[in-house]
Amino acid sequence: MLLDILLVSALIIFLEMNIVGKNNYIIFSPFFIFLAAYNLLFILPAFMTGFSFGNLLIFSRLETHYIDAYLTYNRFFFYSFSSFSIIYFLMIRNKPMKAKLNMVIQVQWIVFLIFLSFIVKYIYLGTGLGWNPFSIIQRIIFPREFTSIKEGTGLINYLQAALTLATYLLTTINHINKKTKSSLFMLIVAGLLFYIGGGKQSLIWLVFVYIIISIKSDIYKKFSFSTNIKYILIIGFVIVLSFSLMVVRADSRSLVEKLVKYQKESYNSALVLGDFEWKSEYLLAALTDTIVAPIPRALWAGKPYIGFFKRYWQPKYEANAVLYQTSTYGFIAESHMIMGVFAPFCYAFIFFVLMSYCYVKILTATKVLTIMCSIYLTTFFYFFLRVGVTGFIVINIVFAFIVFYVFLKKLYKFKLR
Repeated sequence: MLLDILLVSALIIFLEMNIVGKNNYIIFSPFFIFLAAYNLLFILPAFMTGFSFGNLLIFSRLETHYIDAYLTYNRFFFYSFSSFSIIYFLMIRNKPMKAKLNMVIQVQWIVFLIFLSFIVKYIYLGTGLGWNPFSIIQRIIFPREFTSIKEGTGLINYLQAALTLATYLLTTINHINKKTKSSLFMLIVAGLLFYIGGGKQSLIWLVFVYIIISIKSDIYKKFSFSTNIKYILIIGFVIVLSFSLMVVRADSRSLVEKLVKYQKESYNSALVLGDFEWKSEYLLAALTDTIVAPIPRALWAGKPYIGFFKRYWQPKYEANAVLYQTSTYGFIAESHMIMGVFAPFCYAFIFFVLMSYCYVKILTATKVLTIMCSIYLTTFFYFFLRVGVTGFIVINIVFAFIVFYVFLKKLYKFKLR
């Protein structure tokens, strides 16, 4: 099932250099990242049900009418997104857009940001644990076991994520410029501050940021087929490693079993497509949830838990699910609830706008703030696909951009460049 999408995606990735133009091609571009994440989450789980081990996949339990709705949605979505993207890049392929960053950064401000990131990270890790050092260490080693204490920590979580990512990005720029032992040490420290207590995606982000900044430091570097394969193998290794690192002590499943189970978005999306018909109240719920998301729970103790999951999906499908199990339904379920039959076309256009914006900005950026925002959006494609584009995702991104702006503008004022 969906073999056509898998093959066409592979063809697009293979021909990406020809589509965007050799002068504008970058490896692990936003176009590549989006297609790879989309296929991983929504196409491979359906496709693999045709193999001998297909009965192990939860998608294989679906009835025919659910599968038909799922296949139809994905084909409309994928071919709409691909058409928008290919036409756009063919129109601008002869317009050279690559530009180098102005990347002279004062070391003392990196040191200051590392110190500040350490404080904010410690506050984040200690919240809900009574600041017990032993518990904090346990949370660093087994972060998945501490999901339940996240209630009411939205703002501090957004702050530490944005600040530690900004710090890592600046230390990456500094190291690529200088290649000294001290710059490498600061890079490792900043990377650990961003990674500890986070999810498996954090490790992938670290590698992605380093690769993109490396490209910006040598913007006219040519990418051969062997170079591309090398980078793809590195990213593939990091993805598999990230699954093995994010462990739960009570979880005795093998790495293969974890990977096989990691495809609930496709199954849950198919259920929502088959069980829910569009109602205006769904659109109103999405708008309301996004508006109230910035209000801290400390100020509004009775603030509803945002998302369609709590209102509609959990009562029907997962009554005993943990509080924060909200990211396993994907953009397909969200878009269907908000836009009904128009969802695949509308969301294809939304994702095309996001992807093309990030692609162009990564190519043309000459300022640190610009490259940081475009990289951050690109790393969020995975979460847009897993969660959707409303609710806390929008607030997270807006909050991060504010943090980037405030800190980097202050740094620029003090002659960051």
